[in-house]
Amino acid sequence: MTASAIRITAVPRSDHPTSGLQAMFFANHYGDTVWALPAPGSYTGDYQRVSFFFMDRDGLKRVLPLRLIRLAYLLSIFLRAAFLPGRLFIVHSFIFAIPLWLLRRRYCIFVHGTDRRFLDQRWAQAVVRSALAVFGVGFGLHSKKGVVQEAPNIFIPTVCSPQPSIEHDILFVLRNARVKNPLFPIALAEKVGAGLGLRVATVGVAPGELSPSDQLRLRRLQEADLDVRYFGRRSYEDVVKLMGSSRILMIPSYSEGLPKVLFEGMFQGMHVIVNRTLEFPKEILRRVNRVDLDNWDEITAIITTLLAKERSTANFSFAKQYLAESQKSLISLYDDIYSRHSPAFSSGAKKSRSSCK
Repeated sequence: MTASAIRITAVPRSDHPTSGLQAMFFANHYGDTVWALPAPGSYTGDYQRVSFFFMDRDGLKRVLPLRLIRLAYLLSIFLRAAFLPGRLFIVHSFIFAIPLWLLRRRYCIFVHGTDRRFLDQRWAQAVVRSALAVFGVGFGLHSKKGVVQEAPNIFIPTVCSPQPSIEHDILFVLRNARVKNPLFPIALAEKVGAGLGLRVATVGVAPGELSPSDQLRLRRLQEADLDVRYFGRRSYEDVVKLMGSSRILMIPSYSEGLPKVLFEGMFQGMHVIVNRTLEFPKEILRRVNRVDLDNWDEITAIITTLLAKERSTANFSFAKQYLAESQKSLISLYDDIYSRHSPAFSSGAKKSRSSCK
């Protein structure tokens, strides 16, 4: 059976267990074929209609830079899509829509926070304007062919009952990329950790990924009996459990669209602190605590206030409603796009729609 669409996305892998969860959810819902982005680790998902790039092999990834492999992957998208003139493409991260734009194919884009650095450039705006639809939050984008949808890159997460005791005061869920500010947990512990007796946990970055000098900073903190841990990558289920045993979620990124971890944290009743420079919709800003990352007095005061509070049932209720409404709107828009632009869109996908609501 011909797939409803071709979805270009990251997929869950041993090194990145939570990658592409929303994309794979909707790929399964609509019966898409997935073209997996090259990335470290082996595929760990259950969905079977996944096509892997021939250079996406552990042996090659050990000797070739991932950027080079992804450049070759961009070329492969161009070559493969050149022979698929009537197909609909769903692209997660606009960079991988460039070959489709050159070929004048029909595509929709999910814009990610890390795409922001490109979107002020004219060529990038041309790629976006040619999309049938653009999904993202806080980017001020416009598509001349379709619609811009405020859609957080997340499905409704798993609810975890709060643990009987709090094991971590502050939890960070990061990647080892400069834009995510992965060294901020160390700086926080150095500046205010001892004074507040903070227990700090970081998921997504392992100690071995830090530079030797930053590993030394971390060891010195631990030798001074400060509870500062870098757990590395964990499964989605493990991250949810960590949220259930942590009081505050902190997002120190320099750039974000609307991070899924924000909603996942709220869904567990966590209080949220974010970098003041991040731009979110007003209804989100009213429910998070914004700080200047260089103002340690302000950070100390807000952390002290939040640690004295119980978990937030208001944050849970807000996240649940916001995500349910966003998902309903997203499915409605998806259905319209598939119906108009995907000849292979099956009635079976329509009938299973209720399972997503």
